[in-house]
Amino acid sequence: MKPICNPEDSIGGQLHLLTRLMHRRMEAMRAASGADCASAPQGWLMHYLYDHRDTDIFQRDIEHRFHLRRSSVTGMLQNMERGGLIVREAVESDARLKRIRLTERGAAQHEAIVRGIEQNERDLTAGFTPEEIETLRGMLDRMRENMQKVQDPRDQKEESE
Repeated sequence: MKPICNPEDSIGGQLHLLTRLMHRRMEAMRAASGADCASAPQGWLMHYLYDHRDTDIFQRDIEHRFHLRRSSVTGMLQNMERGGLIVREAVESDARLKRIRLTERGAAQHEAIVRGIEQNERDLTAGFTPEEIETLRGMLDRMRENMQKVQDPRDQKEESE
């Protein structure tokens, strides 16, 4: 196998380029919609919180669901809290635990976020058959699993805490 020097020649490079294009597209759609969450990842988190609004969600749940480090989630939550999109509430049984929920303002932005996500999915999969989409999902799941097997030991430590 020849060395891979160009991003276009590797699967990882292709995924990185695609991710950058998707983020740019989502940011443009966010700006056009008037939604004022600061970033596409915050939009995904708002969508997750909205879908789980009847469940207690804690920071650790977000870390596991999105495969993010504690410090990354802490920063994102702080920004969203300052922006009035979420609140963190102490749990009666353990004041150290903070339940995370969307504010009315955050929930109101949910519709625009969902429309953006759905449009992005349509754009990404244009010209694909349903079978091709399912095959691609399966391959991406396997790649994610492969990367989780060889993840950074620091990530494994945080997940066990």
